[in-house]
Amino acid sequence: MTPVRGKLGFTDPRSFSLIGYRYGGHGYALFRGFPSSAEIEDSYGDSEFRMLDICFMNIERISCWSGVGPIHLRHPTDDEQPAIQARIGPIRNMNVYLLKPNSIEDYVVANAVYWAEYHLALTSPSPLVTEDKEIRETHSPIGRPVQFADQPWTPYSPPNSTDTKIL
Repeated sequence: MTPVRGKLGFTDPRSFSLIGYRYGGHGYALFRGFPSSAEIEDSYGDSEFRMLDICFMNIERISCWSGVGPIHLRHPTDDEQPAIQARIGPIRNMNVYLLKPNSIEDYVVANAVYWAEYHLALTSPSPLVTEDKEIRETHSPIGRPVQFADQPWTPYSPPNSTDTKIL
């Protein structure tokens, strides 16, 4: 399936955790939005759940806890950009992706971000990063195709501030 350009500025209430990380070469950081504890407790053993996988590709820097909680994925606003650059230095040919609303504390610096919802077991590998062709073929995204964002932030581009919600 071919990824389509998506829009940042969305919020997802699931509890996200950093579940995969590889640095160098084709490095990535993979976050998964897990179902609530109540949903897991009400299931029967090895059930599949609706989960959102978010994968940052060709990462340069990550600043967040491994348990992120709900995510609001966005680019920095024009007002936030100077504070980010003061903290981490100039950002060239990369994107800053913020993970929380009204905060620059949790971020990933990467070339692009991909995301999709899947029905998966809690410990299943992500179809976004697995090299296992069978997993990719048997776990298609739910509803929408894999989406991505890779446009570099510039002070002259409007921030993606639309509040959309993935449910």
